[in-house]
Amino acid sequence: AVVSTQSTGTENTPMIAGLGEAAEQAVAAAAASSSLSDVRDCFEGLLLKELGEDVVRIHCRVAPRLPNTSNFALRGTRSRDVLERVKFVASRGAACHSDRETPSQVLLNFGVSTEDALCSIRVSFGQHSTPEEAEFAVSELVRAVGQ
Repeated sequence: AVVSTQSTGTENTPMIAGLGEAAEQAVAAAAASSSLSDVRDCFEGLLLKELGEDVVRIHCRVAPRLPNTSNFALRGTRSRDVLERVKFVASRGAACHSDRETPSQVLLNFGVSTEDALCSIRVSFGQHSTPEEAEFAVSELVRAVGQ
């Protein structure tokens, strides 16, 4: 026989309320993720439009990736030089490699050439980032590449 400390029909109300809150947060996170990828895609589209596919290579563009992050090479440049000229914060290469002058092993493992890995920049957008901020970042990169 099964012995229970709850009578039949007693529901775990705190657990149900917690599940409801978790569901609401999941829906909000999904909406934010969509918004982040929209800003990232806007940024990448403008970057390609302004500098062209001969200069810009978006890494892992067709692969599943984080909605807020763009990693790309600006061919013919060095990422350190470009980032010293822009008026926003970004990183070189991959997250675990931004402080070194050697190409990121992570990018190399993704099939990025050594030359492109040395030209790579990672831009991350936040929950409150706007398309206007993406446009500003592109204009700064265009200016920096032209210097």
